[in-house]
Amino acid sequence: GNIVETAPAQELYANPLHPYTEALLSAVPRTDPDHEPNRILLSGDVPNPANPPSGCKFHPRCRYAQPVCSQENPHLVEYSPDHYAACHLVNELELLALLNKAFHQFLEASLSQWTSRLGRGLQNLIYTISSLTRPIYRDLLPLANYFVT
Repeated sequence: GNIVETAPAQELYANPLHPYTEALLSAVPRTDPDHEPNRILLSGDVPNPANPPSGCKFHPRCRYAQPVCSQENPHLVEYSPDHYAACHLVNELELLALLNKAFHQFLEASLSQWTSRLGRGLQNLIYTISSLTRPIYRDLLPLANYFVT
């Protein structure tokens, strides 16, 4: 397989850039009983690794595929700090997120508030710890359920 997207967890959940990531996130169970699932079901068969398709390996199952997807293999490109995706259509798509923009903005504002009080060094430490361990995100899940789309 190929890596199609990599990013810190909260960024990935709030802003997926690759259609495969979008499909995976749509399958995550929700605890909110009022949530109406928007499950993305991929059509077609998984490509044969011994004879992979040309271009993007996901294009036969991608609901957004364009001719360029079957012709050219996309490379991982950094679209925001530490957020990489391999898709020709990143700038043209608005994909479904696990977390809505309000929750993402809430997390960013909270981080900004804390770092303005405690300094840049702590911000770097928080980013490092959260990217390595991610338990900080698990502690926010009860609050996140309120903001989940």
